[in-house]
Amino acid sequence: MDNQEAQGFGERPLHRQAFNEAIGALERRKDRLVKRQAELETIGLFIFIGLKQMHIGGQIVDYAFTAIVAGAAIAFALAVGLGGREVAARKLNELIK
Repeated sequence: MDNQEAQGFGERPLHRQAFNEAIGALERRKDRLVKRQAELETIGLFIFIGLKQMHIGGQIVDYAFTAIVAGAAIAFALAVGLGGREVAARKLNELIK
């Protein structure tokens, strides 16, 4: 038995297996979160459509829907903008050099 087999099971070291399992668990959790978010957004959209079709709430339904969609768009733009600041700085430095 060589050193690598002594550290883990088979050909992969134990720490690499643990790392891969942790990454897999995070991806499954993220998938569940995205699925739940899509479900809630769909339910919300149908609620607003139903209120509009039943003429309940009038203009306030339109304003609320617009505010929610605009807020989500701004939050997404900020997340991408702030998260991508490093990448944009590196690309700008590459272009300058």
